[in-house]
Amino acid sequence: MFDCVSVLFSDVVTFTEICSRITPMEVVSMLNAMYSIFDTLTERNGVYKVETIGDAYMVVSGAPEKEPNHAEKVCDMALDMVDAIQDLKDPSTASHLQLSLDLSFVMRINMSYVWPIERLCVINCPSSGLRVLKVLRDEMFIP
Repeated sequence: MFDCVSVLFSDVVTFTEICSRITPMEVVSMLNAMYSIFDTLTERNGVYKVETIGDAYMVVSGAPEKEPNHAEKVCDMALDMVDAIQDLKDPSTASHLQLSLDLSFVMRINMSYVWPIERLCVINCPSSGLRVLKVLRDEMFIP
């Protein structure tokens, strides 16, 4: 059991719409370029890549190795992802790809219950240079 764990979920904004405009090989190329960058960032930030499904990328810190600075590591990873994604473009429009990021800081109580301490949503708008960080407080839930 792990006392505290931080989880980062990301996905590409309007991914389904982008895929409807490009060939399957372009989708694979776009995802490969993005995931290659994210894999490098994962190593640099010392977080653990849990899974990729479609355009979703999930990392964790605090498990499978306990990490006292788990929240800092996933926040650094999120900010690095926002910076790195600005180099990638939608093949159909040549506009910058945008990410939706969701960070959850959780405390493991037992095998059935997880208590989210807080969730941090990062919204990035490359055209204006705007970066919004929003902290949401959650109640206890059963996963």
